[in-house]
Amino acid sequence: KPGRDLVFVATGTGIAPFCSMISTCLEQPGAGTLTLYWGLRSQQDLYYQHELETLAQRHPNFSFVTTLSRPEAGWKGSVGRVTTLVENQVASVSNVTFYFFFNGGMIRDTTAIVRKKGLCPIRTEQYYD
Repeated sequence: KPGRDLVFVATGTGIAPFCSMISTCLEQPGAGTLTLYWGLRSQQDLYYQHELETLAQRHPNFSFVTTLSRPEAGWKGSVGRVTTLVENQVASVSNVTFYFFFNGGMIRDTTAIVRKKGLCPIRTEQYYD
């Protein structure tokens, strides 16, 4: 829906379906703000980072945060679980639709976090439980 903000939350390879969704949404007139929160274990799991940086540079309404739960020394990005990142960084759910793609436990945890902030549409895809 044009003008609605979208928040995508994924772990690991769960980012794959969001990449095409984000690109398509950014090409739509009147696209709202798009934010991606992506959780990984370590720097060895990083891929697609350069593409996300390029996308963010080209589209001021797109931003992303990659967080690592077990980073090696030297990591300068976010540290911790993606569920904690959502809890700390999402201030309002007004006019927001959430998309989650990860395991069943994390879907339940993240849904509970978002629901505490208010009611909003949440779309989920579970790749294992």
